[in-house]
Amino acid sequence: MATIKSIEIMRNFGKRPTSDNIIIQGNNYIGIEKGQEYDLVKFSINELNKPYFWNETLCVPTGTSKDVAMKLASEYAADITEQSIKEYQDFLNYGEKWGWD
Repeated sequence: MATIKSIEIMRNFGKRPTSDNIIIQGNNYIGIEKGQEYDLVKFSINELNKPYFWNETLCVPTGTSKDVAMKLASEYAADITEQSIKEYQDFLNYGEKWGWD
């Protein structure tokens, strides 16, 4: 279980694909129908102990308030496991040490 450190909302980020065979890794559509426009919510978690956003984002209906986005991010973060956090920390540590190329 993780807790939210901060969020950033990117307004009018895009439109959800209408095709079933399009997979966008890392995007979690919450209440977004196919073809509907959305805002993108990036968030950081306290447990990561790094200045990076989490490796997944939330897509919410356009115009979602910051309070509602924070609530949705908090609910999502509650399901992040310690194993997932450790794996992402290891990835970030490797990138910081050896580079991102």
